[in-house]
Amino acid sequence: SATVRLKRDEQLFQESGVGDGPVDAVLNAIDAITGLKGRLQDYQLRAITGGKDAIGEVSVKVDFDGTVVSGKGASTDVIEASARAYVSALNRLVRPAAQKVKEVGP
Repeated sequence: SATVRLKRDEQLFQESGVGDGPVDAVLNAIDAITGLKGRLQDYQLRAITGGKDAIGEVSVKVDFDGTVVSGKGASTDVIEASARAYVSALNRLVRPAAQKVKEVGP
C-alpha cells in the first residue's frame, strides 16, 4: 500500500492505494486523487548519476482511455521517480492547449 499527497495550486490532496507492488500502489493512489485511470504501456528506469545516491530517471507511457501520453521523473528514490513520471504524463494529458508555448520564428 502507499499514501500519496499531491498539491494543485495551494490545495493539498491525499489518498491511499494498493497494488501489485509499491509502484502500482502509488499509481493507484494518484488515480484515486485525480479520478483518471491510466494504463501503463511502457516503464523504463535508468540511472542518470552514479554512486550509492544515484539518481534514477523513470520514463513512462500511459494510456488514458485511448490517449497515450509520456512523462519523465527523477529522484534518488525509484518510487518517487515513478510517481513524478506518472504525474508528468497526467499533466500533459490535462494541460489545455492554450497553455502550451509555441515558438514563432521571424
